[in-house]
Amino acid sequence: MQPKRTLVVGIGLGALALTLATLSTYQSMTGNPSLWPTASAAGAGLDAQPYIGLEVNYSDGVKRAAGTGQAMQVQYQTRRISHDEGEVAGTVENRSTATGFVVMYLNRSALSLSRGEQVALQATARIQASHRDVQLAVGYHLMSERGQYLTESVPASAQAITGMDGEQVLRADFAPATDQAAPGKDEVRLVLPRINIYNIPPGARVQFSVRWTPARVMRQPAQASGSVAAWGDAPKVARPGSTFRFGIEGTGASKAGADRRSTLTLVRHAQVIRQWRQPASAWSKNGPVREGWALPLDQDLAPGDYDVVWELDGHPKSRLGTLKVTNDARMQIGNAFHRYPGPNETLIGPLLVDYQFARSLASDLMYATQWWQGPDQYDWKGVDRWARFHAPKGQRRLLVVFSGSPTWASSAPREPSGMGIPGNAAPPEKSLWPAYGRMVQSTVKRLQGQLMGVECWNEPDLGKFFTGTSTELADLCALVHHHTKMVDPSIPVICPQPSNVNALKLIYSARTSQGRPLHEFCDYVGAHVYGALGDDAQGLPYDQLGITAMVAEMRRAAAVHGITKPMAVTEFGLSVCQPRPTDHHPTPFNRMSEQAAGEALYQSLVSLHAEGVALVGLYSYDEGNDDPHCRPGGSYVRTMNVDDLGRQRPAKPVIDRINQAIKELGAR
Repeated sequence: MQPKRTLVVGIGLGALALTLATLSTYQSMTGNPSLWPTASAAGAGLDAQPYIGLEVNYSDGVKRAAGTGQAMQVQYQTRRISHDEGEVAGTVENRSTATGFVVMYLNRSALSLSRGEQVALQATARIQASHRDVQLAVGYHLMSERGQYLTESVPASAQAITGMDGEQVLRADFAPATDQAAPGKDEVRLVLPRINIYNIPPGARVQFSVRWTPARVMRQPAQASGSVAAWGDAPKVARPGSTFRFGIEGTGASKAGADRRSTLTLVRHAQVIRQWRQPASAWSKNGPVREGWALPLDQDLAPGDYDVVWELDGHPKSRLGTLKVTNDARMQIGNAFHRYPGPNETLIGPLLVDYQFARSLASDLMYATQWWQGPDQYDWKGVDRWARFHAPKGQRRLLVVFSGSPTWASSAPREPSGMGIPGNAAPPEKSLWPAYGRMVQSTVKRLQGQLMGVECWNEPDLGKFFTGTSTELADLCALVHHHTKMVDPSIPVICPQPSNVNALKLIYSARTSQGRPLHEFCDYVGAHVYGALGDDAQGLPYDQLGITAMVAEMRRAAAVHGITKPMAVTEFGLSVCQPRPTDHHPTPFNRMSEQAAGEALYQSLVSLHAEGVALVGLYSYDEGNDDPHCRPGGSYVRTMNVDDLGRQRPAKPVIDRINQAIKELGAR
């Protein structure tokens, strides 16, 4: 290690200017006032002392003088481990009053990127922080040929999870889009590899280490024209008599004119069972292509596995994957309710939406484990009221989430939390863990016969909901599993669901104090999904963030750890602040008419069902947090609108399509 460097840096650039202002900062370090320095080589070995170009920004735009004690303090050491591996390790302490961001550039010069090339950066990282909202990632600063900043690239595979024990493998790949040369649009020609540590709140302290190999520029793998991407090992699922909708992605063939057609064939035991053909005009261009299909399956189609084979006239056949046809292909569809039972029974009116289960976390009566009043002391009034409303006797319709600590039981009783209750995000005090287990067992016993499942903790990847270690999380889930199964072994336990698919590695890598994987204590696995939509009735995407890709990523994350358990999504919301509309559907979900939004939600549930998801919980029916841009009506699924007097009212076109989805797809 080289001698430790201590830098107290004060650059006030504003939260949104984090990357926009990087250009001038880096230029001042390189001495080139007009252009970013470039390196045309594909990549070289590290210097004897690996280079770090440091930049610090603040969210409020205020400049902070170095050495005043009111700025960010960054201490780090670097070393070259080998010719092509370097390491930086250190600490960051935010002594300012604003959220801070640290950028560490890994090259003295930007790498040149030509058409048909891609760049790859591999790293391993460790991060521990006093605040779980702090994040670390590797990625790139992206610029034009003239050195003008265009954007940044931080793929999901390049993001580390704060609070996850041990080393995390990160990879940042970037390939310019093939259509970026539109008139008046600059192309990415320069990339600058970097490490980001961001969302550092005032008072936070961060310890980190990153090992990396220099970013390499290489040719993109050649894609044969008229070729398509296979689905992977997981089968698609459909019922006899249904319409099977999906999209095919591949590389266009400019010679495929309007006279050519594409063919889809179902094959079983080497025999052609059914075949469909359609015009191939979508393939008559170079570059990426998306082709939609909507296949009416015969009512008498025999259950079983079918090979799905695609062919473009004049090109070889391609096996896409497996379609599993079954009469048992059902998906449980539930909902979250904030004030049912409660004041919304009067303010909004009776529930109009069908649901097969109610998830407890949203309920004003259940969200903070309020019934646990002390060791072996319980107040069941709220639990009983919630249970009677959503699950009359004899109906298994309740999904109880064991998440959060009452203030009296918390290991950090003064710590703020996302639930607005001090100490709620911290695990219980260790001496109370046996009492916590007994609380779980007593709750399950009280609701026995009404429970369809229990869930261990909510979005533990977010610091506002969980501030413990991954080992503590695994130990808590082992407690939930043990005390649930003691009462009724048939009640399924759902693994903690992170806020997004990228954070699944926190769950799947977590181990108990005895070294057992957390996922051993679960019957279902999965993650929350927000902003991802399915395909329309023609198999064309509503949003660039598609459900097919999202579920595929869930399966890949599970496969890495050898997990083959059923998939659940206990929170599914479509309305987000930054949608990604497509050419096929340029209007995002949060701006669609209620009729169009209802159809998009219905088709998204169809897509989840086709991907084999066993359980999905909509979030939510009546949140009431109205944001005209992000959540019109105060619901991520558009089940509410706001009338002229500012009152929430049910959006019947949307609710009707939810009810139709449950009728067609829901588990009996």
